[in-house]
Amino acid sequence: MAGRAADGRSTLADVAGAARVSTATMSKTLYERQDVAASMRERVLAAVASLGYRSSTQPSPESARRAVAVVFDIPASPLS
Repeated sequence: MAGRAADGRSTLADVAGAARVSTATMSKTLYERQDVAASMRERVLAAVASLGYRSSTQPSPESARRAVAVVFDIPASPLS
């Protein structure tokens, strides 16, 4: 598909095209908005499954194993 991401994954536009819906409808479906007709929702979810689409905002298995440490260094007040 022409719209593939650089890493070979399907893009939102790829799945929207396969489901024959707009990218807005695709997005609304993924965010579980109620203003999407059931028939469109089924088409979108079927296309998501068939293309193996995963949103780039969902953590990948590799990133889910990473840990992040945040350290705050707060100096003592010069007035105390």
